[in-house]
Amino acid sequence: MAAKSSRSFLGKCRGCKRTVQVSCNAADTVEARRTSVGKLISAKRIAWQIVGGALDGTRTPLAAAWNGKWQLSLVCPHCAVPMMVQAVAGTYSANHPCGARCLASKGPTCECSCGGKNHGALHAV
Repeated sequence: MAAKSSRSFLGKCRGCKRTVQVSCNAADTVEARRTSVGKLISAKRIAWQIVGGALDGTRTPLAAAWNGKWQLSLVCPHCAVPMMVQAVAGTYSANHPCGARCLASKGPTCECSCGGKNHGALHAV
């Protein structure tokens, strides 16, 4: 069992075109496997459990990092079409106060005073 690690994920549904933001806690972890000389055989994988909203308690299958960023597949809470959401990559910046631009964002990168914590929060389900 992994330590409780919380992340926000954000994505756009291809069916209804709505942006969906979910908060997740790490549920289970399978560590990366390597050969005896250190060559990577399989990447670290994590199962995530959604916290709050319409999908509260939903557990995702084990997902591997894609280009260094976590990506999950889930069902859109608005139209039930399968969709992908990507982990929010937040960077703290005292020069950029958190505001409407961050809260209403539709992309997975954030550079403001919240460090990604409030990123896309207006799209939370």
